[in-house]
Amino acid sequence: DNVIEFFQQVCDFKTDLKDTCWKIIEQYRHKVAKSQSFLDMRYSQIIHFIEREPSLFTNELEKFKVCIKWAKRQCYLRKLIADGTNIRRILKTILNKIDFKSMTVQDFTQNVLDYRLFSSEELISFWKHFFSGNTANQIFLRKEEDPNQISTQYQVKNSLEVSVPQDSVVPLTPPPS
Repeated sequence: DNVIEFFQQVCDFKTDLKDTCWKIIEQYRHKVAKSQSFLDMRYSQIIHFIEREPSLFTNELEKFKVCIKWAKRQCYLRKLIADGTNIRRILKTILNKIDFKSMTVQDFTQNVLDYRLFSSEELISFWKHFFSGNTANQIFLRKEEDPNQISTQYQVKNSLEVSVPQDSVVPLTPPPS
């Protein structure tokens, strides 16, 4: 538990002790991710854990669950309801660091969907990936700019951008009787 507090101080002062902290964190990663200090870390520090290579997590589902747990704690600290909208705002670009396409359909539906983090368009992209059989398919996530603004731009994980024009959305109408 103390290594996280020490890590935060080391990050603030950019000392050479960071490598020593990482070694301890890697050795006790399961304990660290469950510690109160981990849940209380600032965004600028949690992103180091998520981006760490080699990963501190066994798989992307474990990484997702840890991120959700951290985001829920942040919602609590900020006196926000821990719903999909607030969790997404707290996570910001962390969601782009999770490789959802490596999850199974079962993992995605049983562990990710219930948080309601994604727009309809993003979910369509996920389902296209899961059911197309095309492993080159990319998953699009909303570009995180202003969390209070909804954008029609999407960001592909490989940094290409795709624009979805408003006039391409066709409302569903019931068939004539």
